[in-house]
Amino acid sequence: MLRETLAEYEKKNTQPSSSVLFADYIRRWLPIIKRKVDEVTYQGYEILANSQILPYFDASGVRLQNVTKDVLQAYIDEKQTHGRRDGKGGLSARTLHMHKNILHQVLNEAIKDNLLPANPCQFVLLPKQEHYQSHYYTVEQLQTLFDSIRGDPLYPLIKITALYGLRRSELLGLQWDSIDFDGDKLTIQHTVSKVTKAVAKDKTKNASSRRSFPLTEEARRIFMDAKKQEAENRRLFGKAYLENNYVFKWDNGKLYSPDYITERFSNLLKNHGLPHIRFHDAAVIIGLNQNPTRRAAI
Repeated sequence: MLRETLAEYEKKNTQPSSSVLFADYIRRWLPIIKRKVDEVTYQGYEILANSQILPYFDASGVRLQNVTKDVLQAYIDEKQTHGRRDGKGGLSARTLHMHKNILHQVLNEAIKDNLLPANPCQFVLLPKQEHYQSHYYTVEQLQTLFDSIRGDPLYPLIKITALYGLRRSELLGLQWDSIDFDGDKLTIQHTVSKVTKAVAKDKTKNASSRRSFPLTEEARRIFMDAKKQEAENRRLFGKAYLENNYVFKWDNGKLYSPDYITERFSNLLKNHGLPHIRFHDAAVIIGLNQNPTRRAAI
């Protein structure tokens, strides 16, 4: 009698779940994955789900139990051809890989819930990703850039990026306790990243990113000038000054937006007739004067 009762209970409680719409199950998954990943990663999941995945599967009306390899492959193929929201073609292989990752995790959750016997997403084919080719500046181009933007407020940021090869998140995450003036050392231990909103955290992308650099004389001068300017700005703005421990920021203490840095850097290159390169394509240029054959990227 107990076995019969349990079997009836399981039957009643699995039947409604087995008919759930796939889009609705993705919505259930989002708050689950939010507890497992950092905020920046979740922002990426959420924006892709809301802008691309959910509208497609809401329109299709497919149920979770009917999600097959063919259903998922049709989704990927459609996005590869017509996925751009501006109607100008399909999504890149890299972006489609992120879509598949979300779908794969959603269906793994369904397996844990005993709603699916296996994950059909593992058989979905993706277009081959093309390796991104970084574009580099020669030493002469780099010097032209520095000479052209010397009076711009972003000059100190760009110079420090070039000196140490920092990512944008690491640059904006620099705090005064990252700089040891007495020990001549710069330590990367904090980042500021953004997908939909800026997120600051006391950890870097991976263990190898938690690194230290020698504090060069040029870097020391830049940081000392920034510290003097901060003191002057604090005096000028008075109570309106936004107190924080970050090195690079607006005059009133407000933090730079990551998007602003990227956009401003691109505009500086364009305004001065310089070839376009990504802010992220950064490399250390310490010692370039001693070895002029080396190339550097900002």
